[in-house]
Amino acid sequence: MNHLRMLARPRTSRHRLRCIALAALVAVPAWALGDAPSREDQIKAALVYKIAKFIEWPADAVRDGVLVFCAFGDSPVVAALAAIEGRAVRAYRAKFSRLEAPAGAVAGGCHVLYLATGAVRDRTPVAHGGRAILTVGDSEDFAVRGGMVGLVSSGNRVSFEINLRAARAAGIRIAAPLLELADVVE
Repeated sequence: MNHLRMLARPRTSRHRLRCIALAALVAVPAWALGDAPSREDQIKAALVYKIAKFIEWPADAVRDGVLVFCAFGDSPVVAALAAIEGRAVRAYRAKFSRLEAPAGAVAGGCHVLYLATGAVRDRTPVAHGGRAILTVGDSEDFAVRGGMVGLVSSGNRVSFEINLRAARAAGIRIAAPLLELADVVE
């Protein structure tokens, strides 16, 4: 009997407001919320994070136990990469920074610089001024053109190329297990 009274009770204004708010949220078009990263974009961001675990920077390059991941360009991969903020990368804590220009990588204290497709106009990876900044990108032939790690999409698979010469020139060492998984280019 009590259950029937509860069902027959008029709805409160708070309940109505909740229903209206929920309906408004559902009615918001997807384009207004921004593009959610696709599975491929999430995989690329995860690869950038995982690759960093196999990189050894010079002793003086990483300070305060913080490894700074920077990104430049307009890509859903950049949005997915922001999710690594605060996660552990070996003995370091990850920090994420979105750059206004790729040249800001040196001033921004970046250790990993992700360059989105189309971010570099002349198709030449950004010079890092001799600093130990791991450059990662997914534009065509990124590693062949001087970037350190190029993410390559083929069908439903994402693999990567590593340019050892570029990494060595920056004083970055790449662990053997990672090299075994990559296509090494020079």
